[in-house]
This record gives sequence, C-alpha cells and structure tokens, in this order.
Amino acid sequence: MSTISIRQPNETEFVEVRNHLKKFVLDSSEATKEQFKVLLYDDKLAAFGRLKQRNDGVELCSVGVVEEYRGKKLGEAIVKDILSIVKTDVYLVTVIPNFFKKLGFIETKEYPASLQHKRDNFCEYHHPGDCITVMKYSK
Repeated sequence: MSTISIRQPNETEFVEVRNHLKKFVLDSSEATKEQFKVLLYDDKLAAFGRLKQRNDGVELCSVGVVEEYRGKKLGEAIVKDILSIVKTDVYLVTVIPNFFKKLGFIETKEYPASLQHKRDNFCEYHHPGDCITVMKYSK
C-alpha cells in the first residue's frame, strides 16, 4: 500500500521542485520554499504547487506532477490541499483549463492587474500558440 503525505518541502525537496519548474516550464520567479507544498508518494516527490501572494491578489501557480506519477490524481490532491488553506479568491493562468474546472475554477475576464503581465509573458515566451486562460476559484 502506498503512502501519501503533503507538506512544505525541505531544502532537498525544494531543489527538486526548482529543477522540475525549469523542466516543465513553470513559473519560478521569486520562488521561496515557504510558498510551496509538496506531495510525497512513498517518500518520493510526486507533485507540487505554489500559492503566490501578489500585491493585488493570490495566485495558484507552479503546479506540477512528476511524469512517473501522472494519472494517479495527485495533481488534484495537491491543488485541493493548497485551496483548503485559502480564505480569499485565488487566480491562475493556465493552458489546461479543463483540469482546473473540475476543481472548482471558472474562467474569468476580470482578474488582478498583476496577472495581465504574466498572461502576456506566459503566452509569448513559454507557450506560444497555446490558448491561455485566466481562472478564478472562490471560497
């Protein structure tokens, strides 16, 4: 039987997370260990996510699942755990809106100004040609 635990990463795990952020082309700007949660599957890093406090809102970003653990609903588990601690609206910029819709996010045209730059940058540099969606989760 496999064991799953979710917590803040230790230093070694945070190094692993940062490596995956680069590999998966996820937001690593101003990343601190305290912003992240990791999901360990049998004591191995399997998934991670981040809440980024912006001056005008809260953003869920840098959500990833290590390739060998995909298909086990671990992405859903880490997002649900992160959302369980928020007491305000949460926004995200994504190319996989269907994943986040099933977790309670809705597409929105009104979002914090700080996300406009990210949306534009995300589209132009990281995912040219992909459909970029801004979504909102309300408690």
